[in-house]
Amino acid sequence: MAKIVPGAELFPQEEIDQFFRAINSGDTEPLDVRLAKSRWLKIYDFKRPDKFSKNHIRAISTIHDHFSELLQTSLSALLRCDFHLTVASVDPLTYEEFVRSIPTPTTLGLVEMSPLKGNIVIEIDPRISSCMIDRLLGGSGESTKSQHKLSKNEKAFMQETITGMLGSLKESWTRVTDLCPKLIRLDTDPQLVQLVPSWDMVLLVTLEAKIHNTEGIISLCIPHNTVATIMEKVSTVYFPESKPRITKGYQLRSRKDALVELTTEGVGNMDKFNETTNVLRSANMKMNITVELGTTALSVKEVFRLGEGSILELDNTPSEALHIKANGVLIAKGETVVVENGNFGMRICEIIDEQKLSGE
Repeated sequence: MAKIVPGAELFPQEEIDQFFRAINSGDTEPLDVRLAKSRWLKIYDFKRPDKFSKNHIRAISTIHDHFSELLQTSLSALLRCDFHLTVASVDPLTYEEFVRSIPTPTTLGLVEMSPLKGNIVIEIDPRISSCMIDRLLGGSGESTKSQHKLSKNEKAFMQETITGMLGSLKESWTRVTDLCPKLIRLDTDPQLVQLVPSWDMVLLVTLEAKIHNTEGIISLCIPHNTVATIMEKVSTVYFPESKPRITKGYQLRSRKDALVELTTEGVGNMDKFNETTNVLRSANMKMNITVELGTTALSVKEVFRLGEGSILELDNTPSEALHIKANGVLIAKGETVVVENGNFGMRICEIIDEQKLSGE
C-alpha cells in the first residue's frame, strides 16, 4: 500500500503529459506500478510497520555483542569445554514469522524483563541443547541426531542453564537500564508460547553457537512493546551523535558560543545571555574541569629533544594563581591545597566575570 509523503513535490507537467499520451496509446503500466515508481509516494506495509529504526537495531546489536562475549565465557566454564558464540544478525519481523522459523520441539525460555512491562523468549536449538545436556551429565558433548521432547530431568538442566544465562543478559544491558530478568517457565512447543499477538513486531537476535563440531542457534525474541519505553535511551547511550543538540553546547571554544548553541534563537543581547546562563546554572550536565599549571612554546627541534628528566620552563611564576577551565573555557583562578584524603584540591581565588567572557 502507498502513502503520500508530506511536503513532497508533485509531478512536473511534462511527466503528466507523457503519462496521458501513454494511456491514449495503450502503452502504460498498471496504476499501482506507476504509483510505486513515483518519487512522491512510498511503499508502506501495514503488516510489517517500521517500529525499529536503524539506530535501534545497531544499538541492540552492540548490546548483544557484549552479551555473546559474556555468555561465551560463562557457558565455557559451566560446560568445561570451548563454547563459541557470535551475533549473526538482528532482524525485525512479526512474531508469527519468528514462531514459524524455529523447530518443534525446541527449548524455549519465557523470561520476564522487570522493570520493563513485557517478556522475551530465549530459544536454544535442539542440537545445542542436547550437547549442553550431554556435557552437564559428564558426556563428551555430542549432539543426538533424533529430536525429542525434553524429559523432566533434561528440562531441569535447561532451566538451570537459562537461569545462569540471565546474569550475562542483565550485565549486557547495564549501560541502558538495571534489568532483573527472571525465567518464568520452560516450553518445547512454540505454539504454546503466545508472547504477543502474531502480527506484533519483534526483534530477532540470532547468535551462532558451536560446541566441538556441533553448530546451532541461540536466539532472543524481543517484542517492540517490551522495549518501547527505553528504545530512545538505547540509541542515545550507544550513539551519542543522535542526542539532542543541547548536550553538545559546552564542547565549543567559548562560553558565549556555547550559549548560542544551547538556545534555539541564539543570544541577541546581554539580557538573553544572562537569562540563558541562569538556566544553565540549574542544569545537570557533566563537564570536564581541568587545572592549567602554565604554558610555553617550543620549536619542533626542542620538542624532539625532550626526554626523561627534561625540565619545561612555564610562562607563569609559582605565586601566580592557576587557571581553572570547564571543557576548555576559563571560568576561575585558584591555588592548590591538600584535602582530607591526601589528594590535591583547588581553592577558588577569583571567578572570571561572565561579561568579560562574553566579550572574548
